[in-house]
Amino acid sequence: MMTRVAGLDALPDQRGALEVGAGIEALGGDLALVAMPFYLNSRATTIYAGTNEVQRDLIARTLRT
Repeated sequence: MMTRVAGLDALPDQRGALEVGAGIEALGGDLALVAMPFYLNSRATTIYAGTNEVQRDLIARTLRT
């Protein structure tokens, strides 16, 4: 939802603006600065959760036999 609100301002790579004391102004405000990194990290978290579930299922199947 954050990326939809930020729109196209969330697309540019703004890692320089995230550094403390860099003095670089973020394009489109604070929401645009953190929207895409937050989205990508939350996607990775769901992938990790899925792989953990698969691992648990494999271990459970192994223990049953």
